[in-house]
Amino acid sequence: MAKCKNCGKECNCYEEKNLKPPVNINLPFVAYGIFRPGDISFLILKDYLEVDPINESIIGDIRIRDGVLIFSNKEAESKKEKIDVYILKFKEDQSDKVYNYICQKEPKNLYEWGEILVGDKLCNVLYSKDINNGSYDFGCEPASYYTIENKYWKEVLKLVENELNKISNFNKETNFLNQGYKVDFEYQYFLKIQQLYILQWAEFERFAYFRYPQANSFFRGNSIFKNINSKGLSNYFDFALKNDTIYNIKDLKDHNKLNEDKKLEFSYYNSLRNNIVHSGKTFLDDYPKLVKGLNEIHIIVKRLIVDTEKECKELKKKYEKRN
Repeated sequence: MAKCKNCGKECNCYEEKNLKPPVNINLPFVAYGIFRPGDISFLILKDYLEVDPINESIIGDIRIRDGVLIFSNKEAESKKEKIDVYILKFKEDQSDKVYNYICQKEPKNLYEWGEILVGDKLCNVLYSKDINNGSYDFGCEPASYYTIENKYWKEVLKLVENELNKISNFNKETNFLNQGYKVDFEYQYFLKIQQLYILQWAEFERFAYFRYPQANSFFRGNSIFKNINSKGLSNYFDFALKNDTIYNIKDLKDHNKLNEDKKLEFSYYNSLRNNIVHSGKTFLDDYPKLVKGLNEIHIIVKRLIVDTEKECKELKKKYEKRN
């Protein structure tokens, strides 16, 4: 048995939890959700397109489940709405890679591959396995729902930023806040920082899952960043880590110069998450590191989301159908 792409062992856990590519990978792909121009995951596919996306429409039923769109055109369950979609034609020598990227993002329990005729073009499409199971109708037109515009991203950033603004200079020797808080409050503020770090990290993982092709493992017990080696994402770490300094993950008391291997940063912030936030090791001795780490990871995530949002808006405007 071949080694699993997820855990590195001889098992089939990765294959069981992911879709397999469609039968005919040379057909175009109909994008109606996260892979549409203007949404996050289109950024994964755009460099592999043979021609510009074609804005079309199909008839069927579209709903939302687990924060993503699901589609069906089965007669028994469809309300037969007109749905805005894009036809994506991939370069022939890249189709296998691109369809594997798509399969990494779309859970097997929600979707199955099928074919659909859009105008005179036969295309691959992701059908919902059961569109009425755990889904709900939109409070708006389906065409206006984009994952990049989900209020969750901005609200988490705002909450973390507001809390960070309440925390001023802290003394690394005595480990308590320097804004008039009493020592009695030190423990509850340490716990608050732990909570904020988990919240910010969860947003980071979720957003990176949509944004980067290699980020496909955090639902499966590993760090989402285990396989990432993206210079694009690394740029956000470069931006946040001023003066090119970073804690050594083997000894959190020391600082080392930033390595060329960007995996060190991922390991460091994940080490903070695991060793200080989850297990609370050394507790208040590591309080300054945790506050500093939260500030840095907040800057990274904020810059990543703002830049991605800007790029998505530009691509949406570029490819949307002109009336």
